[in-house]
Amino acid sequence: MWQAKRQVALDIETTGLSVSGGHRIVEIAAIELIDGEATGRSFHHRLNPEREIDPEVSSINGMTLDTLKSEPKFSEIAEEFMDFVVGAELIMQYARFDLEFLNAELAQSMKPELTNPVIDTLVMARALYPGQKNHLDALIERHHINQSCTAAKGLLLDVKAIADVYRAMAADWHSFCEVGHDNTCESVEGGSKFLDLAEAKRFLVHNPPITNTDADLSAYTQGTPEAFDFLGKQGYDWVVIGLAELDQDIARAFSGWEAWLNFENIRSLDAEVAGILADSQNALVFAYESLGEINSEVARELGKLEGYLSLRVERLTIEVASELTNHADGLTLDLDTPPDVHILQELCFHAGYQLAVSWDRPSGGEPCEAPLHNPNKKTFVTSHLNEQTGRWCDVVYIGDPWFYSDM
Repeated sequence: MWQAKRQVALDIETTGLSVSGGHRIVEIAAIELIDGEATGRSFHHRLNPEREIDPEVSSINGMTLDTLKSEPKFSEIAEEFMDFVVGAELIMQYARFDLEFLNAELAQSMKPELTNPVIDTLVMARALYPGQKNHLDALIERHHINQSCTAAKGLLLDVKAIADVYRAMAADWHSFCEVGHDNTCESVEGGSKFLDLAEAKRFLVHNPPITNTDADLSAYTQGTPEAFDFLGKQGYDWVVIGLAELDQDIARAFSGWEAWLNFENIRSLDAEVAGILADSQNALVFAYESLGEINSEVARELGKLEGYLSLRVERLTIEVASELTNHADGLTLDLDTPPDVHILQELCFHAGYQLAVSWDRPSGGEPCEAPLHNPNKKTFVTSHLNEQTGRWCDVVYIGDPWFYSDM
């Protein structure tokens, strides 16, 4: 007998970036879909997190503990939330982040973890549009989703956008999965996995680095140092890593890889972990999720790396730019906000080898015409029209732009 498919698009706001740091959910929103169409049923609450909100988060969403003290606690809406999502397939943008927070809140509320099937639109987008920006705003622009003709506001508007983005990508996604890519499709549609030594050995059996030295570990958001140390000895050259957090023991396990390590989900680094990774002499790519505004201590450690380094950060300070220019090999910086001209001049003048700095030009903004100079290498600025978003991206190059040729 045919049965309608029930889905729930879902999003949250939090006090900070990590559950391990004691951060909590401050807002939750969801809408119901039946066979891909919104039914009009929704779930939305702002919450009292019972702790202060990180200043950088407050500056974005405008929330503070004082403004949320009169709102219910998560434990007071947990039963209503479970009733709303029961039996539904969940659709989220960066599901691993949301699920970690939701399950932590449910545990504190003496409720069971979510076991719903999950669709992650971020993983879908990264597979379908590799090398492009795939945050929610970029996907809205890429698929020409009109948000003006809806009464939804705030987080509910984001949830509606997540549902619209999913529908826009669905046909291409099914085609992508039909021609292979089992590990990627599994990571989107089956939730995350834990990489222990036994699982690492199973991965090696199915993905031997004989003819293809790529390793897609994006499905594994947690793992043991022994597992990563084992896979590091197998000869993979290009590795996509799904870990949501990096501690010092895991970072040390990458010392023997001699590979390009692409961290998909890392949103913050401390100086100790950055120093361990820099000592490993792998090529490091943190270009998928923004690291926010890194401090000078982290930049100083990353500047010691002798391999290629790629970072996506929210913005740079002059101190961070100065530390990063100690970097000896190819460096690419993808900025969420246009840089100050003095920071560009600092980067360009002191860059030692290859440098590319890119940022999206604000709508209607003028191209970069800053006077930039490097005493030893050619410096030039070029602009690219991103055909997916329709926006211009300015790029500053030092040396030969071989590692940014496909922008």
